Amino acid sequence: MLAYGKTTHVTTQGDWRKPGFDGGILPLSRNISNSGFTAEWSVPFIARGVRAEGTNDSITGLDATALGVSFIEVADPYQSVSRSLKYVLLFLGLVFLSYFVFEVTTGKRIHPAQYILVVSPKSSFIYFYCPYGERIGFDYGFLLAGTATVSLLSLNGVVLKSQQEIDQT
Repeated sequence: MLAYGKTTHVTTQGDWRKPGFDGGILPLSRNISNSGFTAEWSVPFIARGVRAEGTNDSITGLDATALGVSFIEVADPYQSVSRSLKYVLLFLGLVFLSYFVFEVTTGKRIHPAQYILVVSPKSSFIYFYCPYGERIGFDYGFLLAGTATVSLLSLNGVVLKSQQEIDQT
Protein backbone atom coordinates (compact mmCIF):
# COMPACT_ATOMS: atom_id res chain seq x y z
CA MET A 1 0.00 0.00 0.00
CA LEU A 2 1.27 3.50 -0.79
CA ALA A 3 0.64 6.61 1.29
CA TYR A 4 -1.23 8.74 -1.29
CA GLY A 5 -3.43 10.77 1.06
CA LYS A 6 -2.68 14.01 2.83
CA THR A 7 -2.60 11.96 6.01
CA THR A 8 -2.69 8.20 5.49
CA HIS A 9 -3.95 6.13 8.41
CA VAL A 10 -3.96 2.34 8.06
CA THR A 11 -4.90 -0.30 10.62
CA THR A 12 -4.57 -3.98 9.87
CA GLN A 13 -4.99 -7.21 11.78
CA GLY A 14 -4.66 -10.86 11.02
CA ASP A 15 -4.30 -14.30 12.55
CA TRP A 16 -0.71 -14.85 11.32
CA ARG A 17 1.62 -15.39 14.29
CA LYS A 18 4.89 -14.21 12.73
CA PRO A 19 4.27 -11.36 10.29
CA GLY A 20 7.01 -9.27 8.77
CA PHE A 21 6.47 -5.52 8.42
CA ASP A 22 8.14 -4.07 5.38
CA GLY A 23 8.22 -1.01 3.23
CA GLY A 24 9.63 2.45 3.67
CA ILE A 25 7.59 3.21 6.78
CA LEU A 26 7.18 0.81 9.67
CA PRO A 27 4.05 0.74 11.85
CA LEU A 28 3.70 3.20 14.71
CA SER A 29 2.31 0.49 16.93
CA ARG A 30 2.12 -3.25 16.56
CA ASN A 31 1.04 -6.11 18.74
CA ILE A 32 2.07 -9.67 17.92
CA SER A 33 0.75 -12.61 19.90
CA ASN A 34 0.10 -16.31 19.38
CA SER A 35 -3.44 -15.52 18.27
CA GLY A 36 -2.40 -13.01 15.60
CA PHE A 37 -1.26 -9.44 15.09
CA THR A 38 -2.47 -5.87 14.83
CA ALA A 39 -0.56 -2.95 13.34
CA GLU A 40 -1.24 0.73 12.85
CA TRP A 41 0.43 3.21 10.49
CA SER A 42 -0.05 6.95 10.35
CA VAL A 43 1.83 8.81 7.59
CA PRO A 44 1.47 12.59 7.38
CA PHE A 45 2.03 14.10 3.93
CA ILE A 46 5.24 15.78 5.06
CA ALA A 47 6.79 12.38 5.92
CA ARG A 48 6.22 11.13 2.37
CA GLY A 49 8.96 13.29 0.90
CA VAL A 50 6.74 14.02 -2.10
CA ARG A 51 5.12 17.36 -2.87
CA ALA A 52 1.35 17.58 -2.75
CA GLU A 53 1.28 19.09 -6.24
CA GLY A 54 3.44 18.59 -9.27
CA THR A 55 4.02 16.57 -12.38
CA ASN A 56 3.55 12.84 -12.61
CA ASP A 57 7.35 12.43 -12.22
CA SER A 58 7.04 13.61 -8.62
CA ILE A 59 4.72 10.70 -7.82
CA THR A 60 7.51 8.16 -8.33
CA GLY A 61 8.83 9.11 -4.88
CA LEU A 62 5.75 7.51 -3.34
CA ASP A 63 7.34 4.08 -3.74
CA ALA A 64 9.48 4.92 -0.71
CA THR A 65 6.34 5.31 1.39
CA ALA A 66 5.15 1.76 0.91
CA LEU A 67 3.44 0.09 3.86
CA GLY A 68 3.25 -3.65 3.98
CA VAL A 69 2.89 -6.89 5.85
CA SER A 70 4.67 -10.05 4.72
CA PHE A 71 3.33 -13.38 5.80
CA ILE A 72 6.55 -15.29 6.25
CA GLU A 73 6.95 -18.88 7.32
CA VAL A 74 9.74 -19.25 9.85
CA ALA A 75 11.95 -22.29 9.32
CA ASP A 76 10.85 -25.33 11.26
CA PRO A 77 13.46 -26.47 13.83
CA TYR A 78 13.56 -29.91 12.22
CA GLN A 79 14.29 -28.23 8.91
CA SER A 80 17.23 -26.48 10.58
CA VAL A 81 18.53 -29.83 11.88
CA SER A 82 18.17 -31.31 8.41
CA ARG A 83 20.11 -28.41 6.91
CA SER A 84 22.91 -28.71 9.47
CA LEU A 85 23.18 -32.46 8.85
CA LYS A 86 23.63 -31.84 5.12
CA TYR A 87 26.81 -29.91 5.86
CA VAL A 88 28.37 -32.54 8.14
CA LEU A 89 30.49 -34.03 5.38
CA LEU A 90 31.74 -30.57 4.42
CA PHE A 91 32.81 -29.76 7.97
CA LEU A 92 34.39 -33.18 8.49
CA GLY A 93 36.24 -32.78 5.20
CA LEU A 94 37.52 -29.35 6.20
CA VAL A 95 38.78 -30.63 9.55
CA PHE A 96 40.50 -33.60 7.89
CA LEU A 97 41.98 -31.27 5.30
CA SER A 98 43.34 -28.94 7.98
CA TYR A 99 44.95 -31.89 9.81
CA PHE A 100 46.41 -33.14 6.53
CA VAL A 101 47.81 -29.70 5.71
CA PHE A 102 49.27 -29.55 9.23
CA GLU A 103 50.90 -32.93 8.63
CA VAL A 104 52.34 -31.93 5.26
CA THR A 105 53.61 -28.48 6.27
CA THR A 106 55.23 -29.48 9.57
CA GLY A 107 56.56 -32.82 8.38
CA LYS A 108 55.26 -34.51 11.53
CA ARG A 109 53.05 -37.54 11.30
CA ILE A 110 49.78 -37.50 13.14
CA HIS A 111 48.66 -40.81 14.56
CA PRO A 112 45.53 -42.21 12.88
CA ALA A 113 43.84 -42.23 16.29
CA GLN A 114 43.99 -38.43 16.20
CA TYR A 115 41.80 -38.48 13.11
CA ILE A 116 39.30 -40.63 14.98
CA LEU A 117 39.43 -38.19 17.89
CA VAL A 118 38.54 -35.44 15.43
CA VAL A 119 35.57 -37.32 14.00
CA SER A 120 34.05 -38.12 17.40
CA PRO A 121 33.42 -34.50 18.46
CA LYS A 122 31.87 -33.71 15.10
CA SER A 123 29.66 -36.77 15.44
CA SER A 124 28.71 -35.80 18.98
CA PHE A 125 27.34 -32.51 17.63
CA ILE A 126 24.76 -34.47 15.66
CA TYR A 127 23.91 -36.67 18.62
CA PHE A 128 23.51 -33.72 20.99
CA TYR A 129 21.74 -31.29 18.70
CA CYS A 130 18.56 -33.09 17.74
CA PRO A 131 17.65 -35.02 20.92
CA TYR A 132 18.50 -32.23 23.35
CA GLY A 133 17.07 -29.64 20.99
CA GLU A 134 13.69 -31.35 21.20
CA ARG A 135 13.80 -31.33 25.00
CA ILE A 136 15.30 -27.95 25.89
CA GLY A 137 14.72 -25.97 22.68
CA PHE A 138 16.78 -25.94 19.52
CA ASP A 139 18.68 -22.76 20.39
CA TYR A 140 19.88 -24.22 23.69
CA GLY A 141 20.44 -27.60 22.03
CA PHE A 142 22.67 -25.95 19.44
CA LEU A 143 24.55 -24.14 22.21
CA LEU A 144 25.02 -27.38 24.15
CA ALA A 145 26.11 -29.32 21.06
CA GLY A 146 28.51 -26.55 20.02
CA THR A 147 30.00 -26.34 23.51
CA ALA A 148 30.48 -30.12 23.63
CA THR A 149 32.12 -30.12 20.20
CA VAL A 150 34.50 -27.26 21.02
CA SER A 151 35.37 -28.85 24.38
CA LEU A 152 36.16 -32.21 22.80
CA LEU A 153 38.20 -30.62 20.01
CA SER A 154 40.11 -28.53 22.57
CA LEU A 155 40.83 -31.66 24.60
CA ASN A 156 42.02 -33.32 21.42
CA GLY A 157 44.34 -30.36 20.78
CA VAL A 158 45.80 -30.68 24.28
CA VAL A 159 46.36 -34.40 23.74
CA LEU A 160 47.98 -33.73 20.36
CA LYS A 161 50.27 -31.09 21.89
CA SER A 162 51.27 -33.37 24.78
CA GLN A 163 51.94 -36.18 22.29
CA GLN A 164 54.25 -33.89 20.31
CA GLU A 165 56.08 -32.89 23.50
CA ILE A 166 56.58 -36.58 24.36
CA ASP A 167 57.85 -37.25 20.82
CA GLN A 168 60.36 -34.41 21.14
CA THR A 169 61.85 -35.78 24.39
